[in-house]
Amino acid sequence: MPITNHIGKFGIYKGMHRFDAEKKGNLCDPPITYVPRPSLIDVSETKLRKVELLTDPENADSPKIYKKLAVAEAFTAEDFVTWEEDMLEYIKYKPIVQPMAKFVNVQMFLAGEAKANWKVQEARVTKQVEPHASEINEDGTPKMIERGHTDAPFKRTMREFKKIYIKTDYVRKQKQYLRYCLTGPKLHTVAQQLTRIEDINQKLTKFDVCTDATPLLDYEVKDVLMNNQKLKWQSDVKINHEYELLTSQELETILTQFETNEGIMEAQEANKEKSSPDNQINKRKTPSSFHKDSSDSNRPNKKNRRNNHNRHRSDTRSRYCAFCAKKGKGFRTVHSHNEVDCRAKKGEQNNDEKRFKKKSEQMFALVSNLQKKVKKLEQKDSDDE
Repeated sequence: MPITNHIGKFGIYKGMHRFDAEKKGNLCDPPITYVPRPSLIDVSETKLRKVELLTDPENADSPKIYKKLAVAEAFTAEDFVTWEEDMLEYIKYKPIVQPMAKFVNVQMFLAGEAKANWKVQEARVTKQVEPHASEINEDGTPKMIERGHTDAPFKRTMREFKKIYIKTDYVRKQKQYLRYCLTGPKLHTVAQQLTRIEDINQKLTKFDVCTDATPLLDYEVKDVLMNNQKLKWQSDVKINHEYELLTSQELETILTQFETNEGIMEAQEANKEKSSPDNQINKRKTPSSFHKDSSDSNRPNKKNRRNNHNRHRSDTRSRYCAFCAKKGKGFRTVHSHNEVDCRAKKGEQNNDEKRFKKKSEQMFALVSNLQKKVKKLEQKDSDDE
């Protein structure tokens, strides 16, 4: 029973930004990005509801399973897909007899704006009237009766509720993003790339409110993965491995081998540098090397080592500037650098220092003038006496 609670838990993307996996300057606005957007569902322990489910809902004596599901106030597209899967599994394995109870149970896992949206769609669907052939008016026409809280209106309510968060053009945007906007993320292996691409592609089948909710075919997934790789690898695959006949899994195996070979070569080159004669001579200890020599220019002092470490840390820090965000600048500006390297912040600090220096000079000049006036008054008083 695959009820999961993985919303917002993306450990392998820690430290990555969305644009680390996308081509520079692209204008794609997909519902699901390669690096997942921050989840809008709070999955902290205090916000979870514990539920009791049955492996066989028709048998009350069947083994029980206890799960914790989140209460949602808002959704991203990826949040909604996961939440909907959990809700349908919950209703399937929860012993619910009355159809009305399905509506009530769904509301248990909604709050705030999401709950208000659900109530609106529930009222709109259940209060619609339709003719019933089993009940006839005096003139022989079927009576018009409200749909009420039955199974069919529940499915219709879920669909209308879904349309609020899954727009009709999401499939088109998502396919365009996968085909043209991705670039190989440096922090991920080929296997991780394919896993994420297939995960996004599979979610397209859940966008059933769109006009064409079909995922990419395997050869299209293969093309997406291929376009994310180095040009050297692409040419090697096309020349030596009959690319057109490969499946996405076979391509992933070949690229993983390239990846492994490259890692081995880099390790061998690093070992050669360490074992080279020049390095061995430099590492050989002499009696004088056991004592600190202040004239040894080859040995960096602690201050330089600290500066080098700080410089490296600044380069690898995530690209987010709180200063520009506070100033209300655009998304791309805020995420194009970090606060340590922010030119705007440094410029404002320099301006503040100049203004402070100018005000200090003005204050000292004023004090000096006042002192001169006081001396003149004291001298004048002494002359009068």
